[in-house]
Amino acid sequence: TAVEGGGAFGVVNGEMVLDHCALAWNSGPIGGLLFGSESAVSVSNSEIFACSATMGAVFSMNNCTIDMRNVSASFNQADEGGGFAFLLYGTLSLHDCELHSNTAGGAGAAVILARSVISIENSSFFNNTAGTGTVYGESNGTLTVSNTSFVQNTGILSGGALHLVLNSTGIVTNCSFINNTASNLGGVGIITRSSLSLSQCQFLENSSPGGGSFTGITAQLNISDSIFVNGTSQGGGCVVCTERCNVRIQNVMFT
Repeated sequence: TAVEGGGAFGVVNGEMVLDHCALAWNSGPIGGLLFGSESAVSVSNSEIFACSATMGAVFSMNNCTIDMRNVSASFNQADEGGGFAFLLYGTLSLHDCELHSNTAGGAGAAVILARSVISIENSSFFNNTAGTGTVYGESNGTLTVSNTSFVQNTGILSGGALHLVLNSTGIVTNCSFINNTASNLGGVGIITRSSLSLSQCQFLENSSPGGGSFTGITAQLNISDSIFVNGTSQGGGCVVCTERCNVRIQNVMFT
């Protein structure tokens, strides 16, 4: 436990490599496990669980590069945002990772990226809960996701799986979204003043009162070569668009 910074590690203008580690029950105000600035961090073949912080339950990183491979992160908790990580001016890569049962009181049950870039491949997000968005991108954040599943994630307010806002961009390919829910808008995601492109994706039994899968507000939403099944909403079982939202749908099945 740390009073300031990361609960276990702090790295500034440096490099850290963690391999085959068990990292548990660490806590700190910013970065329950690790606080980093202007550094490179690599984590592989490891398990991270039950870490906590006000912001960034596991990682809080400023102008850093993080590469994670074959990592499981579960039961981590942030009082405010980033149930797994908070990134500012950074780059995060997740390969073959599993993030489940992480929580945040505000945004980003798993990740908040602000003016940052995240790449997710061959991973899974299961049973994560936040005020909005399991993955939350803001202020020119860039999100690229492929071959990844989002299952039973919850947005207490909106965006069970994704929330993009303030000129952020998302590209999602060959992913599955199953049983994600939100209490207000966008069972899968809410897109506000941002753009999202989805292709070769499956959407099954996602729900919210406003847009069973997606709600777009002053946004650009492109969907192609995908399938929506049993989406539930009081207005728009799959997609709801408001306030100059542009939607393009091509070769998509709704059933």
